Amino acid sequence: MLGTVESLTLVIEQLEEDIVFGRLRPRERLVEEELVDRFGVKRHIIRQALLELERIGIVVRLRGKGARVCEFTPEEVEQLYAVRALLEAHAASLIPLPADKALVKQLTTIHRAHGAAVDVGDLKTIYRSNIHFHQVLYAACGNPYLSEAINFFAMKANVIRF
Repeated sequence: MLGTVESLTLVIEQLEEDIVFGRLRPRERLVEEELVDRFGVKRHIIRQALLELERIGIVVRLRGKGARVCEFTPEEVEQLYAVRALLEAHAASLIPLPADKALVKQLTTIHRAHGAAVDVGDLKTIYRSNIHFHQVLYAACGNPYLSEAINFFAMKANVIRF
């Protein structure tokens, strides 16, 4: 049996993947009772997971209406990508060149795992390794606040991209 933290992490990751891969669609309701049954966890785990998904911007919770998968208008998509372009360009400009050998090695390892996942069609690993690659890359800018902001906007964009 999984502990509370492990259960919470599993629920968050599975719902995130369901949203990103289109198994849960924009505006689709996320019913707590159904999620409790699906994951076999207590209601407080589901509520915490929905709060975290709301925090990262892929679920909206409306008072009296429950939680729904986030939907973006075309204008919001343009605005989101404009912010990402600014943040990512600035972070890239801060990465010391030539890049540290340890950074290059780490990125190469992640890239190989990503390529292997592409070869076998492992969508979950493709998705997770892509996120990991970019987190490592932008962390190299040396500004943890900038890196955190990039990760936040990237997560929101994942819902749109996929």
